[in-house]
Amino acid sequence: MITDFLINGEFRHSTKSSFEVIRPVDGTTLCTLPSASIEDVKAAVAAAKNAFETWRFTDELERQRLMFKWADLLEERAETIAEQVAADSGTPVEGPRGTITKIATMARYYGGLAVQNYGRVLSLADSHLNFVVRDPIGVVALMPPWNSPLEATMQKLGPALAAGNTAVIRAPESGPCGALLVAQCAHDAGFPAGVVNAIVGEDPASGIALVEHPDIRLVSFTGSVPTGKAIAKSCAAQMKRYVMELGGKSPLIVFADADLDKAVADAVTWAFCYQGQICCANTRILVEESIREEFTARVVAKTKELKMGLPGSDYPLGPLFNRKVFETVSKYVEIGKIDGQLLAGGEPIETEKGFYYPPTIFAFNDTSSAVCQEEIFGPVLALIGFETEDEAIQIANETRYGLAATVYSGDRARIFRVVRRLESGTVWANCCFQFNIHMPWGGPKDTGQGREFGEYAIRPYYEEKNVWLGA
Repeated sequence: MITDFLINGEFRHSTKSSFEVIRPVDGTTLCTLPSASIEDVKAAVAAAKNAFETWRFTDELERQRLMFKWADLLEERAETIAEQVAADSGTPVEGPRGTITKIATMARYYGGLAVQNYGRVLSLADSHLNFVVRDPIGVVALMPPWNSPLEATMQKLGPALAAGNTAVIRAPESGPCGALLVAQCAHDAGFPAGVVNAIVGEDPASGIALVEHPDIRLVSFTGSVPTGKAIAKSCAAQMKRYVMELGGKSPLIVFADADLDKAVADAVTWAFCYQGQICCANTRILVEESIREEFTARVVAKTKELKMGLPGSDYPLGPLFNRKVFETVSKYVEIGKIDGQLLAGGEPIETEKGFYYPPTIFAFNDTSSAVCQEEIFGPVLALIGFETEDEAIQIANETRYGLAATVYSGDRARIFRVVRRLESGTVWANCCFQFNIHMPWGGPKDTGQGREFGEYAIRPYYEEKNVWLGA
């Protein structure tokens, strides 16, 4: 079990504050961690800055070797890591166990990109040679979310290290174990002291201090829109780069000519997976009016088949992450009861410990309700009808988010039309929740800035330098 920060190759801290990490399933204490002070932040950044002067010039093949070793260690420790992250997040162990396979693959993928630092050469007719080289930008601050502690950490740390940067990870105070364990494996793989540093703080002051530190050159953050905008404002004041993924309100559009069996199954599965605590969960279903009654009845019936229970049992749905999430979900459900028609769920499950809320579905006649517009991050689904393709596009695009969207139709030409018009960074057509490490992830509007995954993720971590060479 992780019990301390990683600063300059040592597990240590200077803070005198601590906090308890709570198991979502029953509200008991999983572990106690130090809560980072401003001095801890300064020490971590100083260590990263000092290490950068060597790491930036480390041979790319050595970087690749270390990243491959990192991947090997993650796989070797998969069961231990999965058990700790499952306890930390309130999910069945199968979830983090599968995620470790993915992040080990990511580490190897970015290890491959480490040796592909290509620049450009411009052929000139005179006596000069003009070319571009890519340098690492320096110390970066990485801030993954609680709902994806393993994958989101690797999405940020992998490209940062491959490009030759050093990092300070601020693990989320809720669900910190995954990010800290990823950092520990990097340390044990042999990355030089100070290249990877990891802290966690219950007090927001440590996060603010990290973002505002003058030696931080880039901030990568995944989380809420208000926090993301505050970070962006701070970065702008110092002309820092930032990469952000701030959530979504993803539509799933079902036309009358769709394969309804598949559309119903996917709609229910991916609206309520991890209790809806996923940024790209399809929390809005837009269904063509001619099939709305049938489709709604089937979605409601399938949803009512879902059972809730402890992670590791035969039940697919577990608890919400903490009281704050529970209270947010409860608030939006009460709004939905006023604005829409309740079709399923709607009342919390009474337990002595843990925070359980059943899958809840509302039907709406229009999209003005906050349940249709705002990210809830819980098991609350809005069903909305449409008459025409244009109306479906208008409803899909009217929220402030643009992370992902899904379309079901048997008309290939329609799919291509709709895909081009949707304001989403990812669009799935006749499928859902497909990911590829080579392809970009992110979206427009309040969903954020920049992209993660693939070569798209490594670009912000380089500074391009234009070089002229005379005779």
